[in-house]
Amino acid sequence: MIKTQSPRKHEIRNLLIQRTQRIGKAKTGADKTKKTAASGAKDSKISHNNPISIKYTNRAPKTLTSKNSLANTTVLSDQMNFDSLEEFTSKDKDGLEKMMPHLQLKSPGFLRQNPPDEPNQKQEIVSSISSNKLAQICSPLKEAGSSILKNKTQEENEKSPTQICFGPRLRFEQVSHSDQNTARQQVEEKEGTVDSYIIGNQIGKGAYAIVKEGIHKETNKKVAIKIYDKLSLLEPNKKKNVQRETRILSKLNHEFIVKLHETVETPSTINLVQEFVDGCSLHDYIRKMPGRKLQEDEAKRIFKEIMQAVCYFHSRNVSHRDIKLENILLTSQLKVKIIDFGFAILLSDTKKIKAFCGTPSYMAPEIVMKKEYLGQPADIWACGILLYVLLSGEFPFRAAHHGDLYIQIQRGFYVMPETISEGAKQLIQKMLNYDPNLRSTAKSVLEEPWFQS
Repeated sequence: MIKTQSPRKHEIRNLLIQRTQRIGKAKTGADKTKKTAASGAKDSKISHNNPISIKYTNRAPKTLTSKNSLANTTVLSDQMNFDSLEEFTSKDKDGLEKMMPHLQLKSPGFLRQNPPDEPNQKQEIVSSISSNKLAQICSPLKEAGSSILKNKTQEENEKSPTQICFGPRLRFEQVSHSDQNTARQQVEEKEGTVDSYIIGNQIGKGAYAIVKEGIHKETNKKVAIKIYDKLSLLEPNKKKNVQRETRILSKLNHEFIVKLHETVETPSTINLVQEFVDGCSLHDYIRKMPGRKLQEDEAKRIFKEIMQAVCYFHSRNVSHRDIKLENILLTSQLKVKIIDFGFAILLSDTKKIKAFCGTPSYMAPEIVMKKEYLGQPADIWACGILLYVLLSGEFPFRAAHHGDLYIQIQRGFYVMPETISEGAKQLIQKMLNYDPNLRSTAKSVLEEPWFQS
């Protein structure tokens, strides 16, 4: 005999037992099987050769991995068999509606009660119902359950993105991820122009965002729209990075830094509308050159524009933290535009940070060793790496694996090619000084004699 300690649970159990008494004598097993098969073939997409056993219990059942194991579920207590929807009377409907707050469908084929208040309670009632009959039984409750669905919070929907519920924790229908993506794309297509912009082809891709061409409707001016999908920003840190990037770009106004026109937010995306650069990245530019390097005069002009931009945002306490060839664009007139302030941070020149971020080949020793570091000297180290690559066509620290690369950076030993001029060598050595406190600043770099020669 199973104990029942909760009056409410006892009432529900009695309701189910009374229902079996109203049904009357059951038909023969053969008739039931024949009728179940006929009904299943017509109304259900699931094979009814393996009827689904539904558990109403206060403890979670074991997960079953196949329909065969589902069919072989042991019946633990009283059984009920519903052969038609007509047998499910209005009294039953009222009874189940009262039970709804206490029931949930844990996984396909299982209806169970929420965990009991008392751990020793082990009341269990099992009903064997074919899946099409389950759908018929649940249908009268769909309208009542849908009102509860409207009150579900967004957080609950995010936790169960593939479920549509018609009552507390009752899964009535499952939607595939592909259907969700299609629906989301349709919403984005309806949003379409992002207010006054028409979105075109993709022209770039970053770690968390893509960049597309855009045209301003009124002025017909071309822009670049950096699009963040909100689904990729569910982690708080990622969302803060986007907010910080927007805040920093809105404070910067320099001819060698890409301009932010405005930020447009839609239900599914965050869009940074930026200045369009009709050229290519510095990385792509040097790849076209012999030896993948620049002549010193051209390298000097481009690097000076880079350092002018760095000196500008350092003077406003901004550290980029991801200076590299790919994040420097060249216009059709070969003018520099620094982009991608996604890792940028707004800090005073005396406040240290300990975030491990950036591109490995450009990381300073203090970052690789995971020490607290100042943002601006780390930027200068990355600029020194960049100048070395522009003049030599290769990186000073190279390895097949990141671990080996980090060891080389920590040692701080590199070879200076003979093809680099003496003035450029001295400048690179000052920028790649192992001690961040003795490393050159952006302002002192611009004062170097090399730029005047």
